[in-house]
Amino acid sequence: MSRESGAIHLYQKAGKDGQKIAGHASETMTKNYQRDHAEVVWTEAIPDLNISEITG
Repeated sequence: MSRESGAIHLYQKAGKDGQKIAGHASETMTKNYQRDHAEVVWTEAIPDLNISEITG
């Protein structure tokens, strides 16, 4: 997901006009842009790689 499509999604989720923030000329353009962008589901990750162990 690009930053723009993420911003559009968040604006729309908040009840705002995602098309306006994206600067798209039409609702169709916004829908086409979003068609292949799924909602991001974030997960918590804890880095546990000690780089010094592999770089010497």
